[in-house]
Amino acid sequence: MLIVNPGKSVAELTSELADTTTRMDYLDDGERGMKAAFDLSYRRLTKQQARLFRMVALAPGADVSHETLTVSHGAALPPRGVDALVRAHLVEPQDTRGHWRMHDLLRAYVVAKVAADDQLKSDHDNARTRLLSRFSALAAEARAHLRSLPVREPRGSFSGREAALEWLDGERTSLVSATTWAIEPSHARASVRLALHLGEYLGLRRFYDDALVVYRHAIEGARSMGDLRSEGRSWNNLGIALRRTRKLDDAVEAFSRALAAYERVDAGQSAGRAWNNLGRTLVELRRFDEAVEAYKQVGRLSESHAHPLTVAIADNGLGRALTKSGRLDEAMDSLVRAREASRRWGNRYLEGTVINNIGRVRRRTGSLAEALADHDRARAIFVDIGEREGTATSHNERALVLAAMGRFATAVEEHGLALQIFREIGEQHRQAVVANDLGLTLQRMGRHGDAEAKHILALEISQRLGDQYHVDRSLSLLAVARAGAAAGSRRTGRRWV
Repeated sequence: MLIVNPGKSVAELTSELADTTTRMDYLDDGERGMKAAFDLSYRRLTKQQARLFRMVALAPGADVSHETLTVSHGAALPPRGVDALVRAHLVEPQDTRGHWRMHDLLRAYVVAKVAADDQLKSDHDNARTRLLSRFSALAAEARAHLRSLPVREPRGSFSGREAALEWLDGERTSLVSATTWAIEPSHARASVRLALHLGEYLGLRRFYDDALVVYRHAIEGARSMGDLRSEGRSWNNLGIALRRTRKLDDAVEAFSRALAAYERVDAGQSAGRAWNNLGRTLVELRRFDEAVEAYKQVGRLSESHAHPLTVAIADNGLGRALTKSGRLDEAMDSLVRAREASRRWGNRYLEGTVINNIGRVRRRTGSLAEALADHDRARAIFVDIGEREGTATSHNERALVLAAMGRFATAVEEHGLALQIFREIGEQHRQAVVANDLGLTLQRMGRHGDAEAKHILALEISQRLGDQYHVDRSLSLLAVARAGAAAGSRRTGRRWV
């Protein structure tokens, strides 16, 4: 293309190739036509093989599994049908057994062919309907397993939580790609439903970039249908992904839009969750007074709408915001309410979280032995339910208490355990927080060089995340560590003079 028209910019070329329905037209100079070569291969296929070829090309994601292809096909796959496509070099097998992929140019060829034929378009549309229905049903079952941490009895298509996760992991790219069909009116409802079933999974695996794609499309699909509840839920889920990627101001906007949608349909319970998420984000922005008001909004919903557990989550968040504001007596009152509610409703994750926060209050009031016991209890709960992020948080909180007790060596070990877990689960922001906490403990031990390395680690992570508050904090702590190291060098030098 650039040979024929060397003055064409790369941006123009990229724009022309971005549309898969017309890409093949641009990849033909009249002599070496790829379309002609593909036409020849296509005509050699049997009718059954040609349809299978189209189903592979039009499936969501970079590759297609045997299960996805079977659902798209609408019946059991013909014997050796895919093998024939492999032998013709039209598809290629992947390392994962029962998965195949196709070159992007072949995919573009099929997309253009289907777009030009109403009968093929109808067949493709029906395949998408079948696939979305199947994906949505399985994703709903998988979500039920993830939400009930852990599942002890088989449910539906999955023998347990690990089996559900295995399916989600195996079909992840296809699931995410299928949710982008929400922008198509005929598939908007099913795609939005699928998107809303994926929230727990994307959060658990920390696939936040995927979540940003999924919920931006879900918002568009929900809007096209005038479905305010689904739009609100999609904004809420988008806000969570934005918060976890440290785009905090954007997250505030997303939660505010969720609340605006809920107000128009009187979705009080969902609004309670959005207020909780908004409050948590405002705490991370250090806008504590606004966070307190957001959490109090949930209490105002409680009589007619909010579930008691949603109120308990709000009391926990309120306690955290009040702790950050130095209002420790009020914080303890709120946290005790949350702890009792979590026990009453049997929510062990919330109970562990609240007990950790109670320990934080006790550390700040100087009740160090009680604080250490709180963090021990919280850690035991998190270990029992397999909650690694909570376990890591408890280790770090124990370290802060131990450091306050002067037990620095043990504190360093606890910080290290927390840092290791956060690294293993891919939680970058918390790695930065713990690295700075560890650096402070090392400074108190006089190990300023080691502290400097930890503050540099925290700085690099926070810069990568675009988290300016923690960038500034890391720079400040780094300066103190370097000053301590310099002072230590001067003292050592004087002894040797």
